[in-house]
Amino acid sequence: MKKIILPVVAAVFLSLGAVFLVYRGIPQEDQAFKTSEKIDFYIMSSKKIIGFERTDKGVNKRSEDKVKLGEQTATHNLQPDSKNNYFFLFEDFTPGPFPSGPQTVVSLDIEKGSLSKAEYPEGPITGAGFDGKFYYPMTSQPGGGSVHKYDKSKTLKKQFRFSDKADNVMPAAASDGKYLYVLNNVTNEGDEYTRNHLVTFDTKNLEKVDERLIANASPKVANSEGFMDLKLIRNKFYLTNRGNRLKGNPYEPTPQDKLVILDKHSLARKEVSLGQNEPHKIAVSNDEKTLAISHANDGFDPSMVISFYDIDTQKISRLELKESFMENNSTEDMLINIDFDREGKVWILTWKNLLVYDLVKEEKIFGLDLEKYDLEYAHLLALKK
Repeated sequence: MKKIILPVVAAVFLSLGAVFLVYRGIPQEDQAFKTSEKIDFYIMSSKKIIGFERTDKGVNKRSEDKVKLGEQTATHNLQPDSKNNYFFLFEDFTPGPFPSGPQTVVSLDIEKGSLSKAEYPEGPITGAGFDGKFYYPMTSQPGGGSVHKYDKSKTLKKQFRFSDKADNVMPAAASDGKYLYVLNNVTNEGDEYTRNHLVTFDTKNLEKVDERLIANASPKVANSEGFMDLKLIRNKFYLTNRGNRLKGNPYEPTPQDKLVILDKHSLARKEVSLGQNEPHKIAVSNDEKTLAISHANDGFDPSMVISFYDIDTQKISRLELKESFMENNSTEDMLINIDFDREGKVWILTWKNLLVYDLVKEEKIFGLDLEKYDLEYAHLLALKK
């Protein structure tokens, strides 16, 4: 019987005083860009990176440097990851079921002003984790797959390979420092459909210490769910589920609008209906009390929607990026990444726009038309924290 590789596979493959702008001393193979205490955030495209200062009236441009990146660097599936003003993003990701060949990962240090690339020979990278010290890219294969541990200098420290007797698709990971928790969608030989596993690795040696099934309580669901992202906050995992397969019709995915909450120890499950299908990537506020959940827009539906979930009150709100919010009302726009500043304001980057939004007052603070800065098809919002 034909194996079912759940919809997550296609989705996975389909962040006073004089102003001194300085170049930091960095290795020759790296690209340098200007830094300044006045710069509050950067926006980067495949051609340039611009530093902006936030003002009461909007922004001032403080720096501009050329960079050279692949045009397909920014995707909604593979989100930038960051911690302590250090960012990772993927370059020239080629969609498709199990594309082959190496893939480049870009690292960006906005305090030192350095951008560097590293080619990962075992592509494709379908997800990654970052704990501030080490980066854990995961490669998915039709028969195998692996998890890697790299330091910031892009030196391979450890590697774990899965058995080649199963297909492994890993869209996301989270770490508490001691352990790395990986979402793995497994299809073993002879399986009728994919099963969702949470695999635990010891970060020191990258040894697998546990592997558990993420079970669905419904007897109609085939434990074949489209989990897309994973965040760990205190003792809870938060996962987005964009669809599942029913045992009665395993070949057709059923869209879902679920935020799934799992107990870290028991995997006891709670589901929250967001009221909008295809939840995708999760951004977490600095106080870890609010989740911003982006919903996939794949070109067939031009809408860009973000759900917000208050962990304490369990309140859900939703923001649709309507024309009134956008400085550039392009019909060819796409949501790229979301972040929170120290005051809890929401920063939203699309291909053509930057929007800063007050979630409490439910109002736009300011926006930028990125085309005016030659930043259209932006890849990354790098917000200083």
